[in-house]
Amino acid sequence: MLNIYRACPDASTIIQSSRYQAMRLSKRHGCTNTYDHSIRVAELALMFSTVFFCDRIKAIHAALLHDMADSEERKSFGEKCHYMMLHPQEAAVNAARLYGMGDEECAAIRTHMFPLSSSMPHGRIALSVILADKFVSIYEVTLMHLMMQARMVRVSHVRGR
Repeated sequence: MLNIYRACPDASTIIQSSRYQAMRLSKRHGCTNTYDHSIRVAELALMFSTVFFCDRIKAIHAALLHDMADSEERKSFGEKCHYMMLHPQEAAVNAARLYGMGDEECAAIRTHMFPLSSSMPHGRIALSVILADKFVSIYEVTLMHLMMQARMVRVSHVRGR
């Protein structure tokens, strides 16, 4: 299995930073947090980067930092939609400012919400991150749904239904 720490020597520096660790407190898809989500995206982006023959390190960087935006769990539908549209730009700015990411990584971060983002993706790094984020998000949302169903079945058995 591919390992982001072996493929990208500075992945641990990013992940161990206090700003990155704070993402553990930010909920994502109802069943996980932004920290775990982003690491899963980085692991899958590494795999896609080998398939698309692109820079592994840049793909890992972009994937790790693609959701590095200040956010709290949104309460209304409108706020969630607003966040989905705007957080890629904020994450790209944070990636450049806090971690010194370059143009390719920031471009991949800015477009990771395609087709919802206002930016069109270009390049194989962006494609790696977009696909990884979509697959991981589907996995997480499906997992949440299955966990909720299992919980409901458990509760109904306890109540004798």
